Amino acid sequence: MGIVDTHLIYSPNHSFFEAFYWLPNENVDYDRFYIRTGAVETKDAHNAREYMENKVIPEFITWANQIISLPSNSPKFQEELHYARVFK
Repeated sequence: MGIVDTHLIYSPNHSFFEAFYWLPNENVDYDRFYIRTGAVETKDAHNAREYMENKVIPEFITWANQIISLPSNSPKFQEELHYARVFK
């Protein structure tokens, strides 16, 4: 698999971190990751940053690498490919 387009969206009223992998369809002719991140309260910023850097991003990279290494005819592509983490 070659380059995969990535959309990173910030939404203040959304979950902490959520990502989808979408195959081409009738409207978009390329594979893509769609990633949304949300906000946390200022008092939680330090802990949220550590959680993001030490857990969420490394797990996401592993998840994304597993997807892009799949053969194009993998049955996994018939499922919704979704990764999400919340901050508590």
